[in-house]
This record gives sequence, structure tokens and C-alpha cells, in this order.
Amino acid sequence: MAMTINGKEAREILSAIEIARGECGEGFETLEKKILTSYPEIVMERKFYNNELVHICNEQHAKRKTVVDKYNSEVEHPTVRNVVDWYLTNEKFIRENYSDEICFAGDLFEYTPRPKLNELIENMRGLKGRNDYENQLLKERKDMEMWHCLIPFIEQATYLERAKRMKK
Repeated sequence: MAMTINGKEAREILSAIEIARGECGEGFETLEKKILTSYPEIVMERKFYNNELVHICNEQHAKRKTVVDKYNSEVEHPTVRNVVDWYLTNEKFIRENYSDEICFAGDLFEYTPRPKLNELIENMRGLKGRNDYENQLLKERKDMEMWHCLIPFIEQATYLERAKRMKK
């Protein structure tokens, strides 16, 4: 006896396959192929969704790069203090394009020209963190991973700035 499924059930099975792949690696290729062959509208939906996702990602990437390009055009000699000051001055603009300081710090390291980035890294290595662990990281982290060390400086500054505003 053959079992039939409707489009809603097919989508649910495909979702379960995706979850299983995430947990187990690969598998279920034959079942997935049968479902996709039987439901071409799901194939079209997936193509549309993937195209939308690519479009959204490209748009976000362009906006985020605009923020870092503005930073790079306005900050000649990057130090942690200059990054923090620029961040606080431009926080509204940054928040329009970023969800948090983590993404900003990561992109700053990705899109800042290497000579300027080296200057920032050198400055960071000479600073003190909030505790011994952060001090150790500032000295031992690889250059291109130093963006992780920038995050606490920005977070602390934004926290203090918000606290100041609350008191007023």
C-alpha cells in the first residue's frame, strides 16, 4: 500500500530532514529527491527563498561596509579610544546597520586597511583589560582575532554612556 502526503506534510518532512542533517551530517537524499520531484512548487519556493536570502544578505553586507568605510574615512589613526569615541558619536547610524558591538568589531577588522588595522592592534596590545584573563588575551591573541578583544571596550563605553544619560 502506497502512502500519499500533501504539500504541508512534504514541507514538514523536508524540514525534519534539514534538522537531521544538522545533527547527523548527511542522509535521506533519496527521500528528499522523491519529495522534491513530486512537489515542484516546493523547489520553486526554495529557489525564491534562497534568492531572497542572498538579496537580504548582500544588502546587509553593503550597509555594514558603509559604516566601516565612514569610520575609515573619519578616523585617521585608530586607537581603542578613537574607535570608542567614534562609536559613541555615531551610535545611532551604527545601530541602523548593526545589531550589536560584536558585528561592528568583526567588520572593523575585516574592512579596515591593513596598515590602519595594525596601528589599532598595536594600541590594543598596550592596553589593560578588565581582568587578568583579558590582559592575557590582549597579549597572546592572533592579530586577526583581536577584534574579540575590542568588543569589551566598546560594550563598556556604551554601557557607561547609557548610564550617564539615565542620570540626566
